[in-house]
Amino acid sequence: MSLDYISEKLTNAVHLLATSTESLQKRLEFAALSCHTISGPPHSEEGFPTDELKMRFIEWWRALTAKQAQGDEGALVATTRSLTDEEARRLAEELFNIYAEVGVYYVRLRRLHD
Repeated sequence: MSLDYISEKLTNAVHLLATSTESLQKRLEFAALSCHTISGPPHSEEGFPTDELKMRFIEWWRALTAKQAQGDEGALVATTRSLTDEEARRLAEELFNIYAEVGVYYVRLRRLHD
């Protein structure tokens, strides 16, 4: 998968995080759902511009799916529901930081092709 795809998914996730009126925990859930396709192979293996950014994203995803699912809610909902405000804030900040760093590479790539 391409850097274009990674950038698009992260942009959508950050947009949801910033514009929803839901709780931060719920906004993280929405953000994660909007970029879940880059959380595993093949996307997590191909499109990220550096291994460090890829690993940071994978760790972010793991942190959001760490809790055991209850009933039919899934690990993402179980985890985000249990986050403290501070934990949610840190995860939101990390998503934004990953998005911003990927954006730098995306702009460089666009400039090379223009």
